[in-house]
Amino acid sequence: YTVTSSPGGFTANTANATTTVSGLTNGVTYTFTVTATNALGTSVSSGSSSGVTPASVPGAPTNLAATVQDSSIDLSWTAPASNGGSALTDYVVEYKLTSGGTWAIFSDGVNTVPSATVTSLSNDNSYDFRVYAKNIIGTGSASSEVSATPGSPAQVLIQSFSDLVI
Repeated sequence: YTVTSSPGGFTANTANATTTVSGLTNGVTYTFTVTATNALGTSVSSGSSSGVTPASVPGAPTNLAATVQDSSIDLSWTAPASNGGSALTDYVVEYKLTSGGTWAIFSDGVNTVPSATVTSLSNDNSYDFRVYAKNIIGTGSASSEVSATPGSPAQVLIQSFSDLVI
């Protein structure tokens, strides 16, 4: 059997009823036709298959940044350069204590907005954060890590100065 893609004309030859066609581009929709060859020659081409769009997991988010809040950290990042050929379906945010905790997933529901606020953190403890992008195929690589320490807002004491001359 010879399987041929459209577009591109990529082919795969096999004696089996299944095969893998290589060289396709993620995110491009392809159809396929098949011909059979025996000692008497090659058959006419089959009808076209339904469209198939190859994809892979997305790349890693970039530019992860943290903004300190009281008992929480606001995170923002840039979407990965590649979505793997399939739309992003979620971002997964993980965090741990910098002093040696284990990674935990921050439960923020399903969201494709490149930001999150990690809540219920202990002030004055340093945390590490990382983010993963997901699509229908799976979860990609982690972003670079960023560390931040939540804390109470600074307080300012204003004193009166009665003897100032303006």
